[in-house]
Amino acid sequence: MFRKIKDDFWMLRRSGRNILVFELTYKLAATAVFYPIAILIINLVMKAAGAKYLTNEYIIRIFKNPVSWIVMLAAVVIFVCLFLQRALN
Repeated sequence: MFRKIKDDFWMLRRSGRNILVFELTYKLAATAVFYPIAILIINLVMKAAGAKYLTNEYIIRIFKNPVSWIVMLAAVVIFVCLFLQRALN
């Protein structure tokens, strides 16, 4: 048991730099791709609802707008598909 833990820590120390580089690259790429897409979608939904900025009144107006429901449903479907694809592989 302790030998396995010792071997695991040795492997982690040995591959730590590769893991760090991969994680930084992955997070940077994800931020560079998904953040602008999310901002674009939020701006389009707000424009479709007729909201210029977010207040409590505009949030209610956005959630009453059918376009925002379609976008939220599409986001949930995409998330579930990606999750299932990853879980099955």
